[in-house]
Amino acid sequence: WLHGHIHYPWRYPSPTASNVVYLNPGAPLLKRKTGISFGRWILDWDGVDVTAEWKSAPNSARELVDFG
Repeated sequence: WLHGHIHYPWRYPSPTASNVVYLNPGAPLLKRKTGISFGRWILDWDGVDVTAEWKSAPNSARELVDFG
């Protein structure tokens, strides 16, 4: 199950189904007090298990336009 919206990223296993992971990739362009929250989830599936790792990128918004 994958859900994306303007949320902070999170990940947790299902309490009832061991083969389900709830994952919210967040919003890569979500503005925070520290700036734009660039980042991405790295999902690695080996055919059996999935591992997830959050990778942050440096905060930089030089190429972005703020419409809000």
